[in-house]
Amino acid sequence: MSKEKIKNHLAIIYFSIFGKTFGRGYERYKVSLIKHIISNKKINIKKNKYFDERIIEIPWIVKELKKCRGNLLDVGSTLNFNYILNSISNIKKIFFNTLYPEKVNFNSKSVNYIYEDICENSLREKIFDNITCISTLEHIGFDNSHYNYNKKIKKKNKMNRFKYLIALKNIKKLLKKKGNFFMTIPFGNKKAYKNLQQFNSLDLKRMFNIFKEYKKKVIFYRFADGKWSLSNEFECKNIEPLVKKDDNEFVLSAKSIVLVKFYNK
Repeated sequence: MSKEKIKNHLAIIYFSIFGKTFGRGYERYKVSLIKHIISNKKINIKKNKYFDERIIEIPWIVKELKKCRGNLLDVGSTLNFNYILNSISNIKKIFFNTLYPEKVNFNSKSVNYIYEDICENSLREKIFDNITCISTLEHIGFDNSHYNYNKKIKKKNKMNRFKYLIALKNIKKLLKKKGNFFMTIPFGNKKAYKNLQQFNSLDLKRMFNIFKEYKKKVIFYRFADGKWSLSNEFECKNIEPLVKKDDNEFVLSAKSIVLVKFYNK
């Protein structure tokens, strides 16, 4: 057994016994749950045990992408994990667009990395069959320096609560006429925090208006009664995100989200 597998095994055991949300072993345990869901294996999550929105988003986007063909642009680089890339091997060309270099890259899998602001991108129009933007729009226009693993690279941006609309317009330009665009966002009580903003119904209408020529499928989820469950716009509209205990202006994760597929076929 490799060192990495041993670390995973020990972390999962530790978290299952002593684990706290975002504490030691949390991330590895969460990924193990996501892998099981992707593989259609049964999982048992204890009631009131909170896992962040990735446990909903990743299985959803993997399931959707397995039905897709052509190339893929992932805005925000949320899918930059080996187990995710292995799950969407049907997509032969993958491009990650993000502000900062990743800790780990997968160039050996013919994955390409584009380090630039999606709002000022240099890509040709209508070249992507599929574009994903998973829990990324809410960060656009906010301080993303905590994702800067290479501290030598310094980028300071003024807060801009409407910059996400520029990003969406550019994404639309990059998408082929019969392409697919998948996005997820935190949804609920509208508020701007240090590191992101939570969107509401008015924001959602603005987003839908940009892609008004496209058909759409919209799914709401919320964490309530100790678990993530399918929901609706009304039930989610007043939900607050999960913030740091010592800093209620810094969001750790969402407790209600929207999954949206835009398509034109």
